[in-house]
Amino acid sequence: MALSRLLSLAWLALAVGAVAGAAAPPGPLGDLAAPRHGRPRHDGTWDRRGGNVDFRGLQAGQSLTLFETRGAGIVRRFWMTFFPRAPALHRQLVLRMYWDGEATPSVEVPVGDFFGVGFGERRDYASLPLAETSGGYDCYWPMPFHRSARWTLANVSATDALVWANVDFTAYQRLPPELRHFHAQWRRENPTTAGRAYTILEAAGRGHFVGAALFMQNRRPGVQTFFGPFGFLEGDEMIFVDGETTPSIVGTGTEDYSAEGSTSRARRSSRPTTACSSRTRRSRA
Repeated sequence: MALSRLLSLAWLALAVGAVAGAAAPPGPLGDLAAPRHGRPRHDGTWDRRGGNVDFRGLQAGQSLTLFETRGAGIVRRFWMTFFPRAPALHRQLVLRMYWDGEATPSVEVPVGDFFGVGFGERRDYASLPLAETSGGYDCYWPMPFHRSARWTLANVSATDALVWANVDFTAYQRLPPELRHFHAQWRRENPTTAGRAYTILEAAGRGHFVGAALFMQNRRPGVQTFFGPFGFLEGDEMIFVDGETTPSIVGTGTEDYSAEGSTSRARRSSRPTTACSSRTRRSRA
């Protein structure tokens, strides 16, 4: 009982300090004490009858609406998991996000790829925008919408699934019109073509490129190069902006792009803005 009171008093002190502070201190958590506009909102698969059946069934070949709301808002966090944890379901549960009544989704990506998990593997990692821990997937990309938002999840596999999801967002009366939508697209080339660059992203319009989840597999791991079985990581990234014929951004290799160096040493790594969730002699994610 004494410990319970002590913890309660500690939390009360934190809350009072947040309200009474005259100015927000610097640092990544400095704005927690600052006033916020908008109203916190939540949606998900929680049991509307008050029980613990906090999941939705998703039969093979079917789809469900995972999230839908009207008005302006910004999604702050999206968490989900599913069962069974079959590797194929990571690629065959397809997430689509529609903003402001659009007919074509701004996001159309398999859930495993969306959350940065390649080859259907279960690999814990943590970064600022994405994470996978203990079988749960987290996304912290801010996703604004001005009039409405609708997400669907399609099961294109032959296996029935159970899905758990939480969506935390802030509702507003209106948002600045210059706030742009979140987009994500999925591509695959199997096999790639020697001597021809693989296209990661091709997009038109105004926006910012914020990152990529890249999964590669060596189809001939027995063929050794100067770099061992990871010679395929030596491809330089090139970015062509606004119709350029010559790239204005050229990197020094795929592992350098992900803030790594000697790819034959560390098998996994996590940093705030980059992560390597899996590495074997055949593949890298």
